Amino acid sequence: MRPLPVLLTATMLALSSTNGRAEPVTPPFFRFHTSERYSGQVAKPILRTKMDREYRTRLNLGAQQPVNFAGHYVLTVWGCGAGCLMGAILDARNGTVNWLPFTVCCGRDYDAEPIEFRPDSTLLVIRGMRNEQGANGTYYYRYEQDSLKLIDSQPQAKN
Repeated sequence: MRPLPVLLTATMLALSSTNGRAEPVTPPFFRFHTSERYSGQVAKPILRTKMDREYRTRLNLGAQQPVNFAGHYVLTVWGCGAGCLMGAILDARNGTVNWLPFTVCCGRDYDAEPIEFRPDSTLLVIRGMRNEQGANGTYYYRYEQDSLKLIDSQPQAKN
């Protein structure tokens, strides 16, 4: 029978391409698809908190961008130090401001964006460290009911 050698060859090829380590499985953006497509003008941010007011220029600049996240949101990010990013999620329909609950920094995967998202998906992928603490890795969040819910995490492989 030939299936066993074919299976062994396929397994060896898969392991050789990853140095014997299993490749992390990234949840696909389409699994968190949203059919909502807000196309109106983005509402002016409502500045309710001290932090909202402190970053009003950044929030107002974000509100000038088109919807880019989860159907009716604008996810806007900016630098907050060397290799550090912070940001907010603006509801394009009503101007509500929701802050990312952490900064993102120090990711070592230079081939991937530190924050990845899509206009038609509620999935948010974070690569690096959150608040400059803990493990460097990849963190998968789903945005629902105006908050991020961690759905998976993968520590970065040590070299």
